[in-house]
Amino acid sequence: MKRKILSAILMAFMTFSAIFFAPIFASATEIVVSNENQLRTAIGMTGTTPTTIVLASDIELTLALSTLSITSGAEITIRSQGHDVFAITSVRYIDNSPLNNIIEVHQGATLTIENVNIIRAEIWPPNLFRAYYIPGSGIIHNSGTFILNGGIIRQDTHTSSSAVHNTHQGTFIMNEGVLERGGNRTVTNLGEFVMNGGIVTGSGWGVELPQNAHNAAFTMNGGTISGNSTGVSILGGTFNMHGGEISNNSRVGVLNSGTGRFNFYSGTISNNATLERGDESPGVALDSIRGGVINYGTFNMLGGEIHDNGHFGIVLGGHGQFNLDGGWIFNNQLHGGLDIFFTRNFSTGGTINNNIASPSVGAIGTPPPGFGQTPTTQPEQQQARTTTANPTTSTVFVNGQSVAFGAFNIDGNNFFRLRDIAYALNGTSAQFSVGWDAAANAISLEAGRYVPIGGEMEIAAAGAAQAVATTSAITLNGVAIDLRAYNIGGSNFFMLRDLGATLGFEVDWDAGASTILISTP
Repeated sequence: MKRKILSAILMAFMTFSAIFFAPIFASATEIVVSNENQLRTAIGMTGTTPTTIVLASDIELTLALSTLSITSGAEITIRSQGHDVFAITSVRYIDNSPLNNIIEVHQGATLTIENVNIIRAEIWPPNLFRAYYIPGSGIIHNSGTFILNGGIIRQDTHTSSSAVHNTHQGTFIMNEGVLERGGNRTVTNLGEFVMNGGIVTGSGWGVELPQNAHNAAFTMNGGTISGNSTGVSILGGTFNMHGGEISNNSRVGVLNSGTGRFNFYSGTISNNATLERGDESPGVALDSIRGGVINYGTFNMLGGEIHDNGHFGIVLGGHGQFNLDGGWIFNNQLHGGLDIFFTRNFSTGGTINNNIASPSVGAIGTPPPGFGQTPTTQPEQQQARTTTANPTTSTVFVNGQSVAFGAFNIDGNNFFRLRDIAYALNGTSAQFSVGWDAAANAISLEAGRYVPIGGEMEIAAAGAAQAVATTSAITLNGVAIDLRAYNIGGSNFFMLRDLGATLGFEVDWDAGASTILISTP
């Protein structure tokens, strides 16, 4: 009898263990999990086989066990329909030891997050001063490839580190989703960060490129950086803005200093520093000078708009370099401000090149001699900007059908021949016509059916090609627009995501299949 009872107990324990610890295999490469042990087991058993882990419920992590580690060679996708992976940290003043990150992606590993909310919260004991920082605690520490395709990464903690720390080896691709509240910074980037969409919000610094980020590159193709004290802080590395918005940050939109370089091609820097001094919550930023841009580094403005910022549109100081080659700076007069303001020490070491015949500035502070009177060169005399374009190797689908394009990749972005896109979208809700006025050097886009002229969809010769920045004016339905484009072999190639945002079609990226997905409503 005792043996039967013991056997029954043992069988019940084994059944419980199998349910609690073992993940459920929906297929050979898809695993469904519903608790922490199943999640840890699933991550540990993937090896180098591409694996999808599906969350069936919210999961609370015990970080005292260890960080969720994605090891070299692993290729994992974690997805759900909005479930949470969260950790609650109990803060003790006497314990100043660093805490674990929630997820660490090692070099050579790839992790894709799809519609999963990853949240870190903290419990504060009574009477503990909340300015006390926890060292070394964050959410994502990435040295591999991290792809965010939706969901929220939020750090409800008062820490001295970032919600996302992208190391020198890391590549972080943000297609959509929210990065929120990383203590006194949300993103620290030392490697390569590509922002195609989504929101970075809720910190002292939204995005930081620190002083040791010498080779770091942050490329912003879309999305929004807003709701921070300082939207972007650059001490080293390069920030390339090809689209999106840096807006509604309480003190500064962009703070560029040190060896930092900001290249502004397209997009908007607007509605920053619109609060009266003292009205905004505390944060890390300059206290006395505020505006859309504060530049002590190198700022190249080739396009885009800086407008409706409080106090100042752009502040130039120290030994900074400002090159004005395009774009618009206007309407930055809130609280008695100016569009362009030169600090007292700018004339002792700073330089400015005004290559616009009629700079759009409503008011100027005390400029260096000659600024705003005679441009250094007329636009038609400027040396055309050139770069190298490499053939795009990705597969392209248009509304579910595979289509062969002769496209190029420039600086990590895909550029498609304008007439090829017009040809491929004929008959869809996003169809458009293309016109060319040689005398005016102008391209006109109009809603409506495209009439082929011959040569559409031809595949260019294999190998790299020289790309020269397009200087043509561009209009859409008669209204001037600003799009980044290059002339390659006599044809104009436009950045695909810019065309999608302007003309009303969707552009998605399937990293696992290296596939570009174009779809129309």
